[in-house]
Amino acid sequence: MSLIRNLLLTATLFATATTAAAERPRLVINIIAGSMQAEALERYTSNLDRGGFARLTSRGITFTEACYGCMQTTTPTSLATLATGATPATHGIVGSRWYDYTLEKFVDLTADKNVKTLGSNNINNIKEGHSPQNMVAPTLADALLRSDRLSRAVTIALTPASAITTAGRSGCCLWTEGEKCQWVTSTAYAEKLPVWVDEYNTQEMNARFINRDWVCRYSRDKYINKRSLGAALYPSEKRSKSEKDKITPKERITATPAGNSLVFDLAKQALTALNLGADDHPDIINICLDAADEIAARYGCESVEYEDMLYHLDNDIKELLDYAAVHTNYSEEIVVVFTSAHGCAPAYDAATPQQDRFNSRQFELIINAFLNARYGQGQWVLGYADRALYLNRNLIRDKRLSLEMIQSEAAAFALQFRGISHAITATTLQSSYFVDGYASKIQRGFYPRRSGDIIINLFPERTTISDTHRTESGSMYKYDTHVPLIIYGMGITAGKYDKPVDMTCVAPTLARLLHISAPSAAEGDTLDFEY
Repeated sequence: MSLIRNLLLTATLFATATTAAAERPRLVINIIAGSMQAEALERYTSNLDRGGFARLTSRGITFTEACYGCMQTTTPTSLATLATGATPATHGIVGSRWYDYTLEKFVDLTADKNVKTLGSNNINNIKEGHSPQNMVAPTLADALLRSDRLSRAVTIALTPASAITTAGRSGCCLWTEGEKCQWVTSTAYAEKLPVWVDEYNTQEMNARFINRDWVCRYSRDKYINKRSLGAALYPSEKRSKSEKDKITPKERITATPAGNSLVFDLAKQALTALNLGADDHPDIINICLDAADEIAARYGCESVEYEDMLYHLDNDIKELLDYAAVHTNYSEEIVVVFTSAHGCAPAYDAATPQQDRFNSRQFELIINAFLNARYGQGQWVLGYADRALYLNRNLIRDKRLSLEMIQSEAAAFALQFRGISHAITATTLQSSYFVDGYASKIQRGFYPRRSGDIIINLFPERTTISDTHRTESGSMYKYDTHVPLIIYGMGITAGKYDKPVDMTCVAPTLARLLHISAPSAAEGDTLDFEY
């Protein structure tokens, strides 16, 4: 009887394990737009294709109150939050650059002179490589590959910052370099460029996107937005050939919908070349859409250009889903996630009168002049990046002054600067704990080793002066923090989830779907929904 009982127990456990394995997806397709406010899909729903965004919203679960809980909502910071399930206070990615007090210089998020760029033979010489050396916390892709060495993770983006912060330290990580926008990786990830990527480059398949005109998907009368900027990239303005020739291939890719299409095209190549999701070892592919971010920044979310980009993106998503259904035998075992790294502020020139903009360079100079008047001549301010002002701590120490006192005086003076609503010191953020309010949102994005001495918050809808961009992200306001979040596929019950969702929940939730442990630094809860 004991033997029979043990055999029955073993059979039951095996059946349970088999069912559990069958219930997890073979493939997770993670699509992350650069700039998209939560209400965008509803605003433009009348022009959306039933096979693209409408397919996701009608058959998936839409989280209507998904928000980032910190002020730092720039692209690399938010991508790291999505990938790690942690806030910047834990994952350490506070922006695209910061001042390193140990090295005594500003450092780039991904630049690494100790690694080499791996591209095809005819790529231009790239002097500087990129690596995840500044990644502190493991990502979902890292967690998956640690859990199952036979699983695969692929991350594709136009820029190395987006690709690396989403991928983490492992997997196949690809971005574009050079005037021909070739796909590359670095020796931080591989010994050589994958064969299927080399073939894509060699055949110059990306030329189809570099040379593509930006043609509106609909007639002008169908657009919800009415504001068009008539930029040189916009074909309806019928620019001369000489004017068009001034536009570089890189600009065509990063600032037109063709950039998103190029990323999706390589993603489709990855699906078939790597046979992703074909076995019981689940895979993940991350698709980061930097062109969406650049178009929003250049033209503003109120523009026809931005709206048209969404319609092109809608078609790209439709084609990817259709491609997966045709070219795989497991389309019912795929989970698709769509979200955005952030929204965007209203363009400074979208209304009359135009909104004042924050002059960060002038801010540096004025704070330095203030400290000169108080404590004598010197380079008191080392620089400014992503709402953070970095003070010269060596100079402060040499003059035997209190860092806390200098920070406090500079922060108090900063509040007199036009456009600044709040200023808080690094010492305050390190020595106090804020439960809610603006200080809490700033604190959740504060990483002592990399954040500045004074963190500022601007007035609502106030953006930084730029020669090329009309808007930006990086605030704690709803237009930046409230984003779309949809999870679709593999038995997920369609509907709407109206409770508040912090974006740190995305990685742990996907880990649960994949039946693996969440990334080790993840702070978010697992979302509870039917599937």
